[in-house]
Amino acid sequence: MISQYKEKFKEELLALGRSQSTIQAYVKDLDQFLKFCRSQGINKVDLITDQTILGFLKKLKTKRYAPKSISRKLNTIRTFFSLRLKNGEIKKDPSKEVKHPRIPVKKIRVLTETEYMALRDACRGNQRLYTIVEILLQTGIKIGELCRLTLADVTKDPKTKTPISIHIREFQNNPARDIPLNKRAAEALEAYLKIRPKTNEAVIFVTAKGNPIPVRNVRLFITRAFEKAGIKGAKVNDLRNTFIVHQIQKGANLLAISKVVGHKRLSTTERYLKYTNQEKKEEIEIEEL
Repeated sequence: MISQYKEKFKEELLALGRSQSTIQAYVKDLDQFLKFCRSQGINKVDLITDQTILGFLKKLKTKRYAPKSISRKLNTIRTFFSLRLKNGEIKKDPSKEVKHPRIPVKKIRVLTETEYMALRDACRGNQRLYTIVEILLQTGIKIGELCRLTLADVTKDPKTKTPISIHIREFQNNPARDIPLNKRAAEALEAYLKIRPKTNEAVIFVTAKGNPIPVRNVRLFITRAFEKAGIKGAKVNDLRNTFIVHQIQKGANLLAISKVVGHKRLSTTERYLKYTNQEKKEEIEIEEL
């Protein structure tokens, strides 16, 4: 009976080292698919065909699911059948030839020089927020990565004791990496560390009471800074977009940029090429914005 696979799939994903959030999403997707199969009178996994899967995806489209959501559910189904094939429970993977829906590529938002200078001005009265924005803008790291940064992740110059790089720790399926800090980022971080509240917390960015700042709060602070600076239509991730495009415009090597920002595939970085026609260098230097 296919109903038994929900719990089994959860255990298999756990054994594969998938994160709890991924497991929760995949199990929910599989449960939805198996319910559809049962509604079609299918109670055995080896009776599921590519037409069954296509019927499920068609139903999702009818219910106005976004292409990205449908694509994720197909990934779940493919993972499920890959495991069934590996375990010898089926002879053929019915999901193998089912194609993902086309996902419209949204145009990214890149801050202009005037905009990111205005954003800096809007943050100058708050050293913590100014440093957060400067690091996001000068390194291209994600907001979650910034909130997980610890004091031990900062490498300082042995002589001057000023920050020279930050270490992004391995998290879920994302590998660890080291990112050099340019002068602006280093100076901002050094200034913040001098006034950082005394606390036993290891993370760099803390509240006035010394507690770690939640990602949602950082997102809210930056959104308000955008509003104060009069910047419309911008989101926190656009600081990352701005960093990537700026580095390409300065001629940095795509592979090097990809490693700095933590892209798993070079093709992800290559998508930013449409926003610049500059020639690429073999090495990268973190240019200041």
